Amino acid sequence: MLKIQKYILGLLIGPFLAITIGLSLLALITQSLTQLDLIVERGQSPFTILSISILSTPQFMAVVAPVALFASAILVYGRLYSENELVVAFASGMSVWKIAEPLVRLASVVALFVLTIGTFVQPFTYRLMREKIFAIRSDIATTLVKEGQFRESVKGVTIYTRKIDQNGALRGLLISDTRNKDKSVTYSANSGGIVKINGTPAMSLNDGSIHARDENGAPILYGFSQYVITLDGFNSDEKDLFYKPSDRFTPDLFTPDMTHNWDRSHKGELLVEANHRFSAPFYSIATALLGFFAIFGTGFSRRGQSIHIAKTSAAALAMLLAQSGLEGVIEKQPTLNIIQYIIPIGVSLFIMFKLGMFKNWNYLLISGGGNNKRRKSSEMMELV
Repeated sequence: MLKIQKYILGLLIGPFLAITIGLSLLALITQSLTQLDLIVERGQSPFTILSISILSTPQFMAVVAPVALFASAILVYGRLYSENELVVAFASGMSVWKIAEPLVRLASVVALFVLTIGTFVQPFTYRLMREKIFAIRSDIATTLVKEGQFRESVKGVTIYTRKIDQNGALRGLLISDTRNKDKSVTYSANSGGIVKINGTPAMSLNDGSIHARDENGAPILYGFSQYVITLDGFNSDEKDLFYKPSDRFTPDLFTPDMTHNWDRSHKGELLVEANHRFSAPFYSIATALLGFFAIFGTGFSRRGQSIHIAKTSAAALAMLLAQSGLEGVIEKQPTLNIIQYIIPIGVSLFIMFKLGMFKNWNYLLISGGGNNKRRKSSEMMELV
């Protein structure tokens, strides 16, 4: 690489990393907020929520990386353009491709990063995240009881616990059992825990008493050192653990389990996810070139390129939205998966053609009347 190319690459890396990390942290915070129910309803610590959210961070970075490339290209090349540094480079004989090469190199590295995330890292981290959330939501203890609240998780059985220790032990228990309306019973205990007896959840109580009434309605009080109450009728809201297409390993997307009803009826969705993982890297290169095109797409102008930048930004947004917006259509017709590749590759080739990157030109061939090398060269030198 030429010294000026290394200089441009160094300028690009800083904003790219800053934007990528910033947007990823914002997405991480948003993801954490969506899991607040695990704290409110399931009694989990903020650290647990943070650890779950971190598992989705690699995918966030892969999603925001193309946006960061686009913004970095505009920031860096826009500054170099406004300070006439690139005008001098063009006047000295550098071609458009040589100027864009640092950006393309960075975009290629990012594309490999996005490919690695999509095909290997994302399925692994998403599966771990799905398993953690499933374990929390299906945990009997977090479903049956909640610290400091009366909870009727089983019809006719209201459970209150003063405190839940880190090891899951329950302190200060009060249980009202009205499943038998003729013989309602109230239990109090210093401590206890949740166990399973033949697959049925039960409450194991320690050092407590039973408050009931006899046949004549007179109160009865029994003391005990240990007592077990079965909780027949408890049903968890969680079904079997299910891996979404985004959680599955790439080979599994191409070869779904046809004995599974969901896989058999959603082959199109699985195939869309598989192709999305391999087409996503091309969007990194396309957005990078769009950012470059936003600055140089109209040639040099003292009036600036704010309008052209706005138009190019809209085009980049439309391209990224099309990436996900067409999934519903493609699912119904698997042969249309090729569109996921045509859009970014087509945009990249179009920009390269418009900027004259397919020829070894030493000037920008962008707008009409650009066939006169001497006129272009004199215009550039005039701007220096």
